[in-house]
Amino acid sequence: MLGMSPETQLRAYASLRSLETRTVAIEELIGSIKRACLHGGAGAITELISSAAELRWQLNKLGQLTTALESSLGVRHAGDPVPEKRRDGPQVPEASGMRGTTDVIGVPDLVNLLSSLNKTGTLALHAGEAMFVFEFQEGRIVHAVTNTQDPGLRLGTILVAQNKLTEDQLQECLDASVEAKAMLGTHLVHSATVSESDLRAALDVQVRRIFDLAFALPFARYTFVDGSISNIAQRTALNTTQLLLEAARQQDQNVRDGLLQAADGETKDALDSILSG
Repeated sequence: MLGMSPETQLRAYASLRSLETRTVAIEELIGSIKRACLHGGAGAITELISSAAELRWQLNKLGQLTTALESSLGVRHAGDPVPEKRRDGPQVPEASGMRGTTDVIGVPDLVNLLSSLNKTGTLALHAGEAMFVFEFQEGRIVHAVTNTQDPGLRLGTILVAQNKLTEDQLQECLDASVEAKAMLGTHLVHSATVSESDLRAALDVQVRRIFDLAFALPFARYTFVDGSISNIAQRTALNTTQLLLEAARQQDQNVRDGLLQAADGETKDALDSILSG
């Protein structure tokens, strides 16, 4: 029988149960990352970024739980600093990330918070089957991806619409980038098919469109992991305040358009009723 008090035993058991739950979640995430690496596909990069960010968050929590377990058992390691006496007032640990739902803090407030704190890291939003991933660097959004199947969000489609590529050139570059296992943007610049300035302009449009969709989400789960960003070469550097203002204006315009359409429909119904009568 271990020589510990019932309170200590309960705390240790609770920590072990939490560790067990985290371990299962970590195993599932590793399996998800392995499948994405093996099968690839258009949505692989989105899944990899989100899963890697979640894995880092879970591993950080695992370390915290292990430390809490050792503390409850009175375990100290050689070289560990002697704990200081607790100061008066609340002790606020520095968080390595955040998670929650947008019914507590909405997407606009969440993005504004990360920007005002000059955060660098990855924000993942999950709304049903839809996933949105934004990378921040010193408070600015530098990259965005989503698994939403909307052609207007694709980089190649945007470049064609901007007359920087033809449809035939786009298909050739897509095939070549897949064969070289490279990102489309990287191949376009390396092959001199598109200039870096033209690619940056298209990336700006892509990020804005993805952000507009995320801004309008009625509900989503979010995870933000400090310092976790991909090594993608082609990035943008959009001001988040400007993005928020533009997204708010777009949402207001969508609401007005919806009201006008509804009003037009009611007017048409009234006219049809009069004419048929």
